[in-house]
Amino acid sequence: MLTEPPETRPAGEEVGRRLNARKAVAGLGVAVVAVVIASALLAIPFAVAGADLDGGAFVITGTIVQDLVVITVAWFLAADLGRPDARTFGLRPFRASALGWTFLALVAYLVLTSIYTVLVDPPSEQLPSGLEDADTDLALALATGLLLIGIAPVAEEVFFRGFLYQAFRNSFGVLPGAVLSGLIFGAIHLEFFKLVQLAVLGVILALLFEKTRSLWPPIILHAVNNSLAFAYLMSQ
Repeated sequence: MLTEPPETRPAGEEVGRRLNARKAVAGLGVAVVAVVIASALLAIPFAVAGADLDGGAFVITGTIVQDLVVITVAWFLAADLGRPDARTFGLRPFRASALGWTFLALVAYLVLTSIYTVLVDPPSEQLPSGLEDADTDLALALATGLLLIGIAPVAEEVFFRGFLYQAFRNSFGVLPGAVLSGLIFGAIHLEFFKLVQLAVLGVILALLFEKTRSLWPPIILHAVNNSLAFAYLMSQ
């Protein structure tokens, strides 16, 4: 996609260029607190109804609520700088060549992950806690697939690449911004043995975003990666 002249850029893109590290740190802190509060509030009606808080219904609903919370936090913090829109977070058209870069990024990630697996031999992949029965429960499998492939990639890319990465990049540059946002992306999943893999994925997604100037290629790569992981786990 051709770069637009500065004077014709939508107002939202100007907001994206003014995000900075201070906004990123504030957004991360607010998002963590808001997610904890939202999860606690959501647990109340489930507990009153006698539902299992470790069950699939609560896990899926809670994850969707968390995704909505982090997007809302990013939106309001960006709004403090001006009028944000979808393009502020990178949701803009991309050239056909971006699909080639997406494929190369996927190959790079799979190669690096394979090397890490050989060297470290981390624990085998498992479905998220509360979703272990997805391989025998069709409804749970469909809901889990929709969450992992359709919802999570969009929400996580908007927050971690569209908001955090752009903010860090504007303050520190492309590579430091990619590494910082990647490390946070890995750490926030709270899975120690997957920290390196997720951090590497986060860095690759940020660099893909930078190369293509659109958040859609990272969303596509994220969704493809989750699809491959989900298919593998369901086949076990």
